[in-house]
Amino acid sequence: MRSRFARLSPRFIGLAETTSLIVPVGEWVFNEACRQWKLWQQANTSRTISLNVSSLQLQQRSFVRFVQDCLTRWEINPSEIEIELVETVAVDHRAANTLREFRDLGLRIAIDDFGTGYSSLSYLVTHQVDRLKIPKEFVAHAPFDARHAVVARSIIQLARDLDIDVVAEGIENHAQAGFLISAGCRYAQGFYYAMPSSAEGVTALLREGRIKSVRGTTR
Repeated sequence: MRSRFARLSPRFIGLAETTSLIVPVGEWVFNEACRQWKLWQQANTSRTISLNVSSLQLQQRSFVRFVQDCLTRWEINPSEIEIELVETVAVDHRAANTLREFRDLGLRIAIDDFGTGYSSLSYLVTHQVDRLKIPKEFVAHAPFDARHAVVARSIIQLARDLDIDVVAEGIENHAQAGFLISAGCRYAQGFYYAMPSSAEGVTALLREGRIKSVRGTTR
């Protein structure tokens, strides 16, 4: 994450969540992402953008209205926004109503770090999910460790059977990328493909065609 003047430590997010600062920070991030998305649309480089949302944000009664206002302000189609949350949040009953409202608005839903929290298999049956993200810890050793490989392949097959997109996270080398290709995972993200970048840097990568889409999603 970056402020206007400096790069912020990843520890900032944890601190923000424990102090409830994550709510105003999250709103700022959401609005800024929508603003930047509109610029990419105008440059004909836009696809779909994925935004992380915390449990505290989902518990705010005003959050859905805030999201609606952002979409209206920046004239963005809801289907171009994907709400990304960890599975412990996805199965939290306190977030259920908000997620249903997001779905009714037309936003997409992705479950991050799938398989690392509480079991969310029942959630996949009762709710519509657009994407599962395989965490780095399941992928890192998969090319060399049979148990990790079985878990990763199982998630990929589960997503395929449920007609859900699946993305592998934290790809750092050719061996990991090769394993995913052989396992039938078509989409991945990580340092092997690109390093974190500013909006300007991402714009350049988009124009050069170096960022591919995940069924239309900019990663």
